[in-house]
Amino acid sequence: MFSVGPLEWALHYAAMGYPVLPVAHRSKVPVVDPALGLRRGKDDATLDPTLIRTWWSAHPEAGVAVLPPKEVLVLDLDSTLGLTTLMLLAPEFRQAPKARSGGGGAHVWFRLPPGSPPLSASARVLPSVAADLRGMGRAYLVAPPSLHPTGRPYEWIVPLRPPSDLPLFPQALMGLLRKAAVRREPIVSAREVPRPSPFPSRRERAYALAELRARCEQMARTPEGQRHLELVRHAVALWAWVRQGALKREEIESALFEAALRSGLEEREIAGVLRWVQGISPVRTLKP
Repeated sequence: MFSVGPLEWALHYAAMGYPVLPVAHRSKVPVVDPALGLRRGKDDATLDPTLIRTWWSAHPEAGVAVLPPKEVLVLDLDSTLGLTTLMLLAPEFRQAPKARSGGGGAHVWFRLPPGSPPLSASARVLPSVAADLRGMGRAYLVAPPSLHPTGRPYEWIVPLRPPSDLPLFPQALMGLLRKAAVRREPIVSAREVPRPSPFPSRRERAYALAELRARCEQMARTPEGQRHLELVRHAVALWAWVRQGALKREEIESALFEAALRSGLEEREIAGVLRWVQGISPVRTLKP
């Protein structure tokens, strides 16, 4: 956006409506300076430009932490690789402001839908993507141009916008957040998987098996750089047949898992994607 120092960035965030506070250089720990009123961590965050100038004049190398207001939810991803999956499942993730952290992760910013129930600011969510909930007036995030403890800078991939201009968090995923805020476990357990219909039509069964074979062949040939995205795409399409009753869960998991392994994906990544897809795939029927 512009090449300036932490003070200018802090003032910029505050002008957009995001309270800020200084964190120690190459650290996530708030600056403590009782003489300047800095002693309460996140509760010191302010929009006051005079106070901001005072803080960064005394600590010019301090990083900038932003405390999102209560209506702003930020997903804190452990890896930017998870963005591929999220952007496929919900187009809102493409438009949302997002920052790359110096540790290789990412922060994705959203506005909570009106009337959203309380969510934990520390619950880990989204089984196939390592992500935590942040913001909501309860958890700050280190923001650009701060330096990560590794020495690498935080950088905006898509620039931050004022809270009122943020996209709403995808309604389709809100249910997952509510579940995860109450209990930290996979979205769908084995006992929760919908039971296949005992009487799928022969036509549906034949069509589903043919699609399973074709998609597994495609998956096995998928080149590096596209494998995670393609696994999500194939799994979403195939799991719909499980809900319809034309395929068994074990058939998809076995065949697609093997195909993904042949393509070069790691077992842990494959298992995570398959767990997630079980809970979000639509029911699909064959048109007459």
